[in-house]
Amino acid sequence: MPLALRRLLYSAFIAVFLAVAPLLVVYSMGYRYHPEKHRFERTGLIVLDGTPEQATVLVDGTVRATRLPARIGGLGENVYTLRVEQSGFHPWEQRVSVTSGHTTFATALRLFRIADPVRIATGTTARLATSADGHWAAWVRTEQGFEELWLHDLVRDTRTLVYRAPPQGITITWSPQDAMLLLHTAADTLVVDPDAPRVLLSLRTLLSHVPNAVQWELESSSAVIAVAEGRLSRVHLATARAVTLPVPVPETPFAVARATLYVVRQLANPHDRDSEIVAVPLDGSAPHTITTFPGSIARFVGMRDTTLIAEQDTPLGVATMDIDTTDGTIVIQNGYARDARGDAVLWRTNANELWMERGKPPTATLLVRRDAPLVDTRWLPDAPYAMLATDRDIHAVALDHPTPNRTTLLATFDHIIGATVLADSSTLLIAGTHNDEDGLWRLPL
Repeated sequence: MPLALRRLLYSAFIAVFLAVAPLLVVYSMGYRYHPEKHRFERTGLIVLDGTPEQATVLVDGTVRATRLPARIGGLGENVYTLRVEQSGFHPWEQRVSVTSGHTTFATALRLFRIADPVRIATGTTARLATSADGHWAAWVRTEQGFEELWLHDLVRDTRTLVYRAPPQGITITWSPQDAMLLLHTAADTLVVDPDAPRVLLSLRTLLSHVPNAVQWELESSSAVIAVAEGRLSRVHLATARAVTLPVPVPETPFAVARATLYVVRQLANPHDRDSEIVAVPLDGSAPHTITTFPGSIARFVGMRDTTLIAEQDTPLGVATMDIDTTDGTIVIQNGYARDARGDAVLWRTNANELWMERGKPPTATLLVRRDAPLVDTRWLPDAPYAMLATDRDIHAVALDHPTPNRTTLLATFDHIIGATVLADSSTLLIAGTHNDEDGLWRLPL
């Protein structure tokens, strides 16, 4: 090769190198040319994690990874359609924003199985309720002219028949803590300990009369408050003893907590009817008013530290009231079926909307608005999802990536009474009617 040609090729190589090298350096540092902005910008990164591990990740329809967790780099600042899919599962799809020089996280993703419900018990189910500790579900069904109470162990996934009798309108109430159950019938009220379901404690036997009303002591699973023969009694379940309380039976909503009776009293007012909450110590000390407020209280539902939790019926549904028993401060928030876990609270403003509050101060986000009324909401124990049941379908709602009305439809029913989830998050239990058949149904997740 002539010397002149070699020098020309050498010079061309040097020129190309000097032109390309800066581009390679810029590229290696994560910069890309943005044609719309006519400039180089540092790229962003998407990091994904979740199940199943064999899932495929697509960005704007292009496969970018075939396993989870995944790191997808080289993305310019933009909004992308991120999709995670796997055969046999419902896909997950979300619009995500990528910012130059930053990492966008999509973690704790979960794909749910595509499956049909399988009936595991026949009969018409009237109620399905889950204990406060998430260990047990109780359900009442009518079958062959009998009414039955069953317990489902959500940890071991086993069922036990607890009570069977001719139909008499069974209702059930779980304790506010742990897992103890009140079984109400027209003839008696029975206390059920799921760890010893064959041994039922009869309140009629302890009180010598059928109780007119029974409720759990707030913040407790060891005592109930019963009204029978015009007397108010506290029944201690461990000792099976009933003690008459030294106070008259209130005619308005009341509750007992920490040796104090809390009673709602209506006040005459020229312009409106106000109410007050009076604390009546059970040791004989003088009663005192905690607070006065407009309207009335429908029921007391719990106690947290020094805060009473009560509810008011409103046109939208229910207003939740937090009343500090030390200074009478009241916080009222519309919503019902409020369920707190960690730093998040799920609640509903009416029968058709599910909201989530998170952060300090709390920020409210609309998760779902449905035409059909919502009948049940359950946290998924091991992932940031909620299982949402309307009266005709079941949805999964992602809580870490909330987008209004962005849910995964898991199953459709003729009618749904209630739903709960096994402790390992593997299965939903659904009470209702599917394809004209009544019963309790299992839906793999």
